[in-house]
Amino acid sequence: PIDEQDNDADGYRVCDGDCDDTDPAINPGATEICNNIDDDCDGLIDEGVAYGTEVHVGNVIFTNQQAIDDFSQCYYKIQGSLTIIGTGVDSLANLSYIEYVTGNVMIQATSLDNLNGLDALDTIGGSLTIKLNNFGDSLSSLSGLQNLDTIFHNLNISFNFDLSDCCSIDDLLGNAGVGGVTTIFNNAAGCNSVNDISTTCSGTNIVVTPGNGITFGQQAEEARMSLYPNPASSTVTILLEGLGQQPGTLTISDQLGRIVMIQKLHQGQEVLDLNLSEKGMNTGVYQVTVTTETQRLVKRLMVNR
Repeated sequence: PIDEQDNDADGYRVCDGDCDDTDPAINPGATEICNNIDDDCDGLIDEGVAYGTEVHVGNVIFTNQQAIDDFSQCYYKIQGSLTIIGTGVDSLANLSYIEYVTGNVMIQATSLDNLNGLDALDTIGGSLTIKLNNFGDSLSSLSGLQNLDTIFHNLNISFNFDLSDCCSIDDLLGNAGVGGVTTIFNNAAGCNSVNDISTTCSGTNIVVTPGNGITFGQQAEEARMSLYPNPASSTVTILLEGLGQQPGTLTISDQLGRIVMIQKLHQGQEVLDLNLSEKGMNTGVYQVTVTTETQRLVKRLMVNR
């Protein structure tokens, strides 16, 4: 119509080809920039622009593979934390331009076989946690982290039961690239401690001088309990951290307070796998409680069967 309005006052109406008449930066005369948007309304996104040139401001959380695949390759830096968690995640290929994360990086409970796709990552401003990646192909290699040379805070690699190849971080450990505490344990042989990695990858033990940030073996953590997956349908893994060598008791009760199961925990026990069917736990909400001489940890478990 002759009286059609140019709602965003950019000189283009919808009938002139403006594909977003609410944003003056988007129109047929605009210049395409790397932002995962069709700026010039030609039906293409980010065509002809340079990838890895922009900064993403804010935390990034991926809980499924589609979210990773849809993430714009415009960004080389995440000004915030990066969290990758979800059993449906099996590839990080689309993150190949990420060089720097200013906050924490967590990779947990995924189906990744390796970390290829993070090859450009060289600096983490916070802590790096790689934990419980035992789904799907199950994490067996840290391939993809070979260019990582600086972690400003802590490094935690634990409870990845098939992880045997950690040579990608051998240089990181040997050059004191970790600014905080290094905690590596409960992985497969070859990646079960700093000493294990050093021996496997270079044939010698790393000589550590005081104060360089590398610590051998498991370090004391704040006592906590984690349940994976939650909600659960067939099995659930209970992870216990920071309880030291204290024995304890695990109790699970239903919504009416009735005890479903009770089990003694050995000194230093950190992982417990439960078959929900064997325990007679049907669909519902349960309370999981771990009690020791000095600690009481409580978590809610959702069961969908």
